[in-house]
Amino acid sequence: NSTSCTLEADITMPVPETAGDSNWTPISFFDSTFDGNGHTITGLVVNSTYDAGFIQDNCGTVKNLTLKDANISGIDKVGGVVGANSGTIENCHVTGASEITGNNVIAIVGGVVGYNYGKILACHVAEECSVNGHNNVGGITGYNSEGTVTGCYALCSLEGNNYIGGIIGYNYDGRYTACYSKCSYISGSNIGGIVGFNMFGEAIISYWQGDGNCTNGVGYGVETTVEVDGTEDNTWADAAGVMNEALEAADFGYLYEVNDDSQEPLVLKKKP
Repeated sequence: NSTSCTLEADITMPVPETAGDSNWTPISFFDSTFDGNGHTITGLVVNSTYDAGFIQDNCGTVKNLTLKDANISGIDKVGGVVGANSGTIENCHVTGASEITGNNVIAIVGGVVGYNYGKILACHVAEECSVNGHNNVGGITGYNSEGTVTGCYALCSLEGNNYIGGIIGYNYDGRYTACYSKCSYISGSNIGGIVGFNMFGEAIISYWQGDGNCTNGVGYGVETTVEVDGTEDNTWADAAGVMNEALEAADFGYLYEVNDDSQEPLVLKKKP
């Protein structure tokens, strides 16, 4: 749990012999550094009766890691990379046809982190991924409690009953800065392109583009976001410029670049 690791190659996990089995036991209470070193773990499967993710509970640092075609499910705090985070998650990505699922009504579910009270920096969840739960479902994190989410974006599908956000499901006294989403939604109430429910949170400019089920940047709370509608001065290129100003002001190590792929209009690049 306290050993620093650097991934030296891409890894493809074996397919579980029996449906419902796992091929990985999540690392619990990790307090050191896991550096994915730009590599990808493909086919990670975790079916847990507790917190679930590549790492179960993190108070260290997880960085530079991509999970592809992951299938992560649990009943409490569920995230692709980390179930519960009080440390730092940086430059981590969930891609391919990954599915992140909360299996009961109390589960908190996020594409990268289930429950966050640490830092999530420069992470993203790709278009073909799905994040599913009951309440508190977010493209990046399901519940952000006094944590920070900076320079992150989500393009995935989100499904739940209440408090569903493109970036954060439920934000309690946390901060989100220069994030964007372009997700699809299946939900009952309190759907936000950025945050499903914002309570006492601090917002620094973020952008979103919804579907017919998502018509607000903040599902419940004061609107603090901008919808990209393609009109003059309100394009993805405009969004990149404004968010980069905020990221520069925060001395952030990544900036947005406009991408010709309309499904992923902006991508994050690390500063040289």
